[in-house]
Amino acid sequence: MFDFGRDIAGISGWLTKNEASFLYNTAKKISKKENIVEIGSWKGRSTVCLGLGAKDGLNAKIYAVDPHKDTSEHKQWSGENNKYDTFSIFLRNIENGRVKKYVEPLRMTSKKASDSFKKPVSFLFIDGSHHFKDVKLDYELWFPKLVNGGFVAFHDAWHSMGVLTITTFMMLTSNRIKNPRLVDTLIIFQKTANNSLLDRVFNLLFVFYRLLFGWIGSVKMHVLGGTNETSTMNKRFMIFLKLAYSKIR
Repeated sequence: MFDFGRDIAGISGWLTKNEASFLYNTAKKISKKENIVEIGSWKGRSTVCLGLGAKDGLNAKIYAVDPHKDTSEHKQWSGENNKYDTFSIFLRNIENGRVKKYVEPLRMTSKKASDSFKKPVSFLFIDGSHHFKDVKLDYELWFPKLVNGGFVAFHDAWHSMGVLTITTFMMLTSNRIKNPRLVDTLIIFQKTANNSLLDRVFNLLFVFYRLLFGWIGSVKMHVLGGTNETSTMNKRFMIFLKLAYSKIR
């Protein structure tokens, strides 16, 4: 049984309790013959959730794609790209999380991993760089590998402009997605061979729904304990949000 406080609260990263439970429960339903791909693992907070789901479920394989250095995120957190390497921390966390058996780290860029990855994907979790061009590239590289009926989830889909833009574009134009839903800052779609007119109408309405209510997940992430690793600038912003939230209450 998954326990947020026991299993991942001590792993640095960004993930709310609801998001962690979603990843765990999704991985738990995927069979050993199917595959899960995670784009962007950082220190393994979300990877352990997926691994525990596979362990308690049907033994699916998780491919965790992350170069673990020389990315825009590493520069943000260290100040210099080549001096912050998260790979050893990631390995330690999946070992301590007792999910090493279910996780295959792919220490490379999303592009390089995609070029050599030939297996069908049943669940795709995109949480790499949130810059527009990078989110767009991850989507274009990996969505074709997702099987019809499979699910794709994007993290930070309201407060990160690149993710917000790409997922909005998908809902407005794609005939390959249906059943959008929000889980805090996650937005999830199901892939289909060809969506119906009703699906497209629902996708359009969901654009406005997220615009109105997507901020709630961001508050949960940054104010109510969804993150335990942050930059100095974000710390100041979080202090402001927490003060504002206390006043509202």
